[in-house]
Amino acid sequence: MFLGQAMIKSIFFSFITFLWIIFISAPVMANADMKLLLSEAENGSGSSAISLADEYIILKDYKQAEHWYRFALYKLEGKAALSLYKLHKEGHIMLKDPEEIKKYGFDLMIQNAENGHGSDALSLGHFYMYGKYTKKDYDLAHRWFLAAEKAGKPMASYQLGISYINGLYQNISYRTAIRYFEKASNAGIFRATRQIAIAYHTGIGKSKNIDKAIEYYTKAAEQGDIFAMRDLGNIYGRERPDRALQKSWLEKSAAHNNADANYYLGVFYKKINPVKSKKHFKSASDMKHHLARIEIDETY
Repeated sequence: MFLGQAMIKSIFFSFITFLWIIFISAPVMANADMKLLLSEAENGSGSSAISLADEYIILKDYKQAEHWYRFALYKLEGKAALSLYKLHKEGHIMLKDPEEIKKYGFDLMIQNAENGHGSDALSLGHFYMYGKYTKKDYDLAHRWFLAAEKAGKPMASYQLGISYINGLYQNISYRTAIRYFEKASNAGIFRATRQIAIAYHTGIGKSKNIDKAIEYYTKAAEQGDIFAMRDLGNIYGRERPDRALQKSWLEKSAAHNNADANYYLGVFYKKINPVKSKKHFKSASDMKHHLARIEIDETY
């Protein structure tokens, strides 16, 4: 059930109260992307208003974030209500009826998802799978991921694969999981590409094939997957020894602050360059890598 007219009016008038923030005291936008989002939001885009509010969260400007979340909620973007609820729970803003606003947001998202809105269906799937804003419910997560996939959201295919490979929906089915991963991978979801690489690497869900594993790890790495970069480094350090490629892939992963890659680079340099080795062990240790901590602190 949706909120009554009193709650909707309360949200609307709160939104009106905040209009001065933009139209009387317009902020200097931090970058071109934010300027574009501001322009789109001022022209009535609720989704752009949410993205703009998210940017203000990064800047810790919670007043502006609240304003644009309220605007997005006025435009019937349910996720905006949940963002307002989160800001309230973190103590950044005060809401009169936070639980009611959260419920209103869920109701809006369900209505939108049932009407074919893929983004809301995908978000609902995540909420139910991981217990965000609600209790975990894998059956409902599966339902909404299917709806999101039908609406053309490739990340939903990836999440369906995760459900089947972990047995979160009915029984474990590697064959079904791989089918969903392949669909997501073909749409550019690099995490799905890496899952296919892992299947070939381990022989779980695919016939073990190190050449195919390298092919898919490389594809995932080229799509930006830092874990695939790390895995390639390890393959070239063990199964297909090539020190140049091992070093290259580990350095690419370490450049993105991957703790494992820094640790393995520490091992790589241990006998040939102790200074570099210590540097990488220190970086990994700072990222709470326990094996790296042992390397630099014998008392750990």
